[in-house]
Amino acid sequence: MIDPRCPAVEVDLDAIRRNTRVFCERVNTPVLAVVKANGYGHGLIATAHAAVDGGASYLGVVDAEEGAMLRAAGFRQPIIVWILSSGMSWLSVFAAELELAVSSLAQLALIVNAAADERRGRRAKPVRVYVKIDSGLGRNGAAERDWPQMFDVIASAERRGLIELAGIMSHFAGAGAETDAAQLAAFDRALECATAAGLSPRVNHIAATRAALQLPEARHELVRLGVGMHGMSAFDDGEDPMMPLEPAMRITAPVYEHPDGSCVIELGTVDGLHEVSAGSITLADDHGHEWQVDEVGEVHTHLTRLGEMPKDCTARPRVVVLDPDRGEANADAWARAASTINYEITTRFAPSMPRHYLPEAPACHEDAHPWPPLEDPDEPVFAPRRRVQIDLKRAEERLREIARRARRRPDDEMARYVDVSAGAYGHGAHKLLPLIRRADLQPIVRTLKDAIAHEQHDGEQLEIVPIAPESTRAVYGFDPKDPCSSLMRLTSELTHVKRVAKGQGVSYGCVWTASEDTTLGLVPLGYADAIPRAAFGRAQLRVAGQLAPIVGRIAMDQVVVDLGTIDVWPGARVSVFGPGHDETSLAEWARWCGLSMATVTSTFGPRIERSWIGRRA
Repeated sequence: MIDPRCPAVEVDLDAIRRNTRVFCERVNTPVLAVVKANGYGHGLIATAHAAVDGGASYLGVVDAEEGAMLRAAGFRQPIIVWILSSGMSWLSVFAAELELAVSSLAQLALIVNAAADERRGRRAKPVRVYVKIDSGLGRNGAAERDWPQMFDVIASAERRGLIELAGIMSHFAGAGAETDAAQLAAFDRALECATAAGLSPRVNHIAATRAALQLPEARHELVRLGVGMHGMSAFDDGEDPMMPLEPAMRITAPVYEHPDGSCVIELGTVDGLHEVSAGSITLADDHGHEWQVDEVGEVHTHLTRLGEMPKDCTARPRVVVLDPDRGEANADAWARAASTINYEITTRFAPSMPRHYLPEAPACHEDAHPWPPLEDPDEPVFAPRRRVQIDLKRAEERLREIARRARRRPDDEMARYVDVSAGAYGHGAHKLLPLIRRADLQPIVRTLKDAIAHEQHDGEQLEIVPIAPESTRAVYGFDPKDPCSSLMRLTSELTHVKRVAKGQGVSYGCVWTASEDTTLGLVPLGYADAIPRAAFGRAQLRVAGQLAPIVGRIAMDQVVVDLGTIDVWPGARVSVFGPGHDETSLAEWARWCGLSMATVTSTFGPRIERSWIGRRA
């Protein structure tokens, strides 16, 4: 049930069903529903159910953890996974019967060796694999020079009954008709190469929503449906989407009066809203009145009502922040105003905020039917490393120092306040609250929705201080008058490394091309996780302690870095930011992203694993 006092995210599952059904009819080809990144922010399990109801016969995800979650929820459709880590628990991945897209000889060797493990038993099914080729996108695909050897290895493993080549897959770069034609030609060469090795790839796919609609010759045996399934256009702004679309996400929020006299909603950049210029977005409320967005702050968005409010209107207005029915405030409008794309809007929005499904989503049976049966003695690893560590020992030391300063200023009530809004800005309010109380400080929040969340979770009512100063966030390192290092460290790993020639384009649009022969690395972090699209052209990651620039547009699940002469291999540690002298600071990372530090730490996606170090929780 939606609490009328709080913002709400509603997802129309019938819209997803209808979008899927229309797409299936248009392409007349079996459809793989892409439900990665928590279903583009709409919810992994519920979205997958709706897509299957709409006619999808395959499901696609980025990593095996998402695939295992679908298996746990009872899905038995083929599930394809296309980012693999060298450190995965292969036996558990195989037990989930996931179909794996292989991007290199090294990945293939790991899978073949694991498939031969005697612990699988003599009756184990062959592991179904796809060869993901790089036909021109420049990311995680096998280079053409490696195709013959990869297909020979697969043919040998097939004869041993270890693996089975399900098909070949690739991805368009969306860089124009000439590039599309070149990629289709490369895809045909890969099919010929597989056939020459004695293989029979039966389920081949290169086309996602846009290409499947625009290029019938690219459909092959399977097409992928992602953004269009959620009712957003995969085409450039102003282009014909080539199918009717019903946006599935609707976000609403009540309007409150701010202490400064302005009208606000309790949503901001820490919830994933993008900053936009004043007047670029107009919202409507449930009474039919319009409101202009003036400023998107960290926890509040300031509004101005357009026109006079009728005298007989006494109910609190509720505005539609993301409106599927009005072009002035839909995902496309927000994307235009924020200079981004429509699905970054939905994917980055408040992953911690529950989704309300209309009609009600089918029940998830994870508890009743645990899956997969685990074959590893330790906790299995299904996903690449995407990890945030939060240092509680350092937090406790800072809180003690804040308490000492507060005792020297007994007349300054604010000196004892510690702001724990937005889940302590991603640091984990449930972990910090005991430390705050132990230091004899007072936790506060800036919004009613945060106060309600704490009361429901902890049974404690926290004071609401909407204009709490930056000093109340000093423990996190957010106070410019008291600068200190971050409590957080964000790390990942390289999942793919390959040598490319001068002129190689990278990622969508190929807006970056290699100026010389170089080495590229793939990092499994994108705007659905921790790196907004705005960081392209500015941000760098540290690989083996050395800075490597992000090249090519940032995608939902991955970025590419130019490694140059850095000598590394898949599995190597990647540092995004951290408190160490040899790490990029949180403040610098936030500047590269064009965000506040609080926004960076509050908007990590659900695939980011959090851990707390320094003391026992």
